[in-house]
Amino acid sequence: MNQAPQAQKTTKPIAQATSLSTVFKKFINQENKSMNAKMLLHQQRLNYQVYRLQKELKETKIAYQELMIKYDSLSNRIDSVSQKNAQKAESGSENK
Repeated sequence: MNQAPQAQKTTKPIAQATSLSTVFKKFINQENKSMNAKMLLHQQRLNYQVYRLQKELKETKIAYQELMIKYDSLSNRIDSVSQKNAQKAESGSENK
């Protein structure tokens, strides 16, 4: 007649738990690889931005130095013209 089924061994749930643990570990490893790749890409972008900004800063410093040289040159010319005009004015007032 009908007999009760035999009790199953507990190895199947343990095997399922082990395989589930393995699946989680693989998933976490895959996520970590994905995150590491994203972080590496982000780091490379930041490194390039730093490089580009440093290059722009260097170019800006050079342009600033060139402008200061031109400013000094113009300032010296203005001073020279002012002195000549002052001398002419003094010599003109002495002749009167």
